[in-house]
Amino acid sequence: MARAKEFREQWNLAVFPDQAYAPLAAVVGDSLVLSWVNTHDVVVMPAPFSAPGDCGKAKSGTPLPVYEAGGVSYSAVNFTQPGTFYAVCSVGMHCYFGQHQQITVTLL
Repeated sequence: MARAKEFREQWNLAVFPDQAYAPLAAVVGDSLVLSWVNTHDVVVMPAPFSAPGDCGKAKSGTPLPVYEAGGVSYSAVNFTQPGTFYAVCSVGMHCYFGQHQQITVTLL
């Protein structure tokens, strides 16, 4: 059986369009840890989701729990089922400014 991967990313606003988050390919059992030092959150949205048009939907989602250590905040999501999901920041206009990432999870 393949070992699960833990993806780690800094969760920040994209300053320029070419700094937007690239899509992530994962398998069931993998996890994603997003960390930041300012005010953000992480809401996992199911497909279909299209940014920026659907960014307002994240406001009605439930943010993942936030943990803090050494002045850094972070949230983690474990992928337990296949599908296409989106990690989205629902704070202010962050999603509209590019703080969202498509995640495609497949079976091994």
